[in-house]
Formats: sequence, C-alpha cells, structure tokens
Amino acid sequence: MSCLNWNYRGLGNPPSVRGLLNLIKSHSPSCVFLSETWLSVQEMELAWVKLRFQNCFTISANGSRGGLVLVWSDDMDFTIKSYSLSHVDDVINFREGRWG
Repeated sequence: MSCLNWNYRGLGNPPSVRGLLNLIKSHSPSCVFLSETWLSVQEMELAWVKLRFQNCFTISANGSRGGLVLVWSDDMDFTIKSYSLSHVDDVINFREGRWG
C-alpha cells in the first residue's frame, strides 16, 4: 500500500494536474490526499473522476484558501473520524491490520 500526500496550491492549474496524473500513473498509490486545492466540491468531484479512484471525500475551499480531497481505491477501507476545513482524521483498514 502506498499513499500520496501533496500540498497542491491550486488543482485548477493544467500543468499541475498533468504532473499529478503522471505521479499517479508511475507510482500507483492506493490513496491520494491533496490539500490547498482551491476548488469547490463540484470541481473536486470532476478531478476525482480524472484520477480514476473509486472513493472520494472532499472539503470545499473557503475563498482562495483551503480545499481538501482524499481519494482511495476499493481495496482500502477508510473510516473518517473527524474533519474540518484544515484536516481529515481517518483510520485505514487493510489486510495487514490498521493504520491511523
């Protein structure tokens, strides 16, 4: 299992989106967490489709700051414990046990 965590600073930037897609293609992470996406939930859901993950949890940006997205594949079981505009606290369950 591998996870990608990135302080994105603007997911609407086409070169950044291409860079993210290339990272995902080359490393095949099981989950991706992006912070500072600067996107609404609707915009993040469109990005989620491009990322080709089966599950998504999003928190909208507040103005020009913030925005969080967590996407993961079906082979992982995420439980969201708590969240705010600036964090997501989760537990990841997988075959070898728990993480989080």
